[in-house]
Amino acid sequence: MQGNIGFLVFLIYLWFLQIKLGDEGWKERYYSEKFEAKSEDERDTIRRHAVLGLMLLFSIVGVVCAVLHM
Repeated sequence: MQGNIGFLVFLIYLWFLQIKLGDEGWKERYYSEKFEAKSEDERDTIRRHAVLGLMLLFSIVGVVCAVLHM
């Protein structure tokens, strides 16, 4: 189990090196690597869809909590 965690940490470290978080242009590299988004419009669309998905998720969780509380 511990070997798997170490390997996972190593993969995350390699990903950080590839994206170079904190360096200039890291957001563009992240969206291009993760979502294959090449333009600013594509990145905006991805961000907008992510926010809408989170809003839907929180709405569903709120309804389930309200129903279970009754």
